[in-house]
Amino acid sequence: MEIKKIFVATPIGKDGSKERIHSDAMFNQVFESLEKELDCKFIRIDEQPGIGIVSEKIYKGIEEADVVIADTKWRNPNVFYEIGLAHALNKPVILMNPKEKKLPFDLAHF
Repeated sequence: MEIKKIFVATPIGKDGSKERIHSDAMFNQVFESLEKELDCKFIRIDEQPGIGIVSEKIYKGIEEADVVIADTKWRNPNVFYEIGLAHALNKPVILMNPKEKKLPFDLAHF
């Protein structure tokens, strides 16, 4: 059976930033621990090897993914762009959003 690829759209932020600390914790404490259990591979673009144009790596990562998980906590424009790209490529998208924050109107029904 082929391992499922799950692209994680999350703000990366600079080292030590709130966004980076949150993204690293989610990736290292939640997603990585689920990989064996779910027989999948979580992909975060900054952890992908190689050089190249970031937007091209994002497109390829989403295109090759079976599912996209998007962390909308920080209202990061790049994450919303990646959600739109995933929708355009007909990829299933799981939105991670804090209960206390409303999603933008165009995404609220997903």
